Amino acid sequence: MANTPSAKKRAKQAEKRRSHNASLRSMVRTYIKNVVKAIDAKDAEKAQAAYVLAVSFFFPF
Repeated sequence: MANTPSAKKRAKQAEKRRSHNASLRSMVRTYIKNVVKAIDAKDAEKAQAAYVLAVSFFFPF
């Protein structure tokens, strides 16, 4: 347990980042899953559209 004010602040920030990163990680997995599904279905148009969405999400990072 955090005892000092700075340790309490760091714990609070770490929890905030952890939840934000979990959300981003979920979105990344979803985009990848959509691309793979479209490729497996041999749907070139849908695969290309899903790929463009995925890449546009990944590259700001």
